Amino acid sequence: MITIGFLSTHHRQPTLPEADQLLSQLQAIPGCETFTVERLIIWFKQKHSFFSLTAETIQHLTVLTENHSDPSDDLIKTWAILLKANVDDIKAWLQCQKEQKESVEPVQVPTPTQSTSPEPNMKRGTPPSPGPLVKHEQSECKVMEIEVTKVLLDAVTSATQEDKAVPPHRSPKSVSEFECMFAPYEEKMSRILNSLLQQHSG
Repeated sequence: MITIGFLSTHHRQPTLPEADQLLSQLQAIPGCETFTVERLIIWFKQKHSFFSLTAETIQHLTVLTENHSDPSDDLIKTWAILLKANVDDIKAWLQCQKEQKESVEPVQVPTPTQSTSPEPNMKRGTPPSPGPLVKHEQSECKVMEIEVTKVLLDAVTSATQEDKAVPPHRSPKSVSEFECMFAPYEEKMSRILNSLLQQHSG
């Protein structure tokens, strides 16, 4: 809104020439043609409560609100103590910033409603042509996935029921040590893969 923009920039009430300029800008907005200078002055008087904040204080508040756009009352009191400002003044400034942000947010375009255009005419008694047959490949893939999972679990169970390899108590320090420690597990993995291949090739 024009008035909020002026207030956020100047942090004071407008002079008479500035009020006339603001009034001209407001009256140029559709629906605000009858806005008067008296209403403009009343609006600024209602928003005067944070005029006591200095430009430096407002600069600090601007930085603080970047990460806390909706601060709690306790946080506002803490800011007031640190900035040596009045709590009500800070709250009024925050409210003004909120109104300014809401006034510049783009209006969301409504989603189009269901089309009211008439449906294309179809000859009576003519049944709709059947569509192409679609195989339920997704269901078949799902069944195959379940079967593979079951086979994998069976193979893992079968391989791990035999001689269990003892896990190493320390990390390998070389490639050769790693290969030596990994050898028992590599053998079990080979059994699992061979079991899977046998299940699906048979």
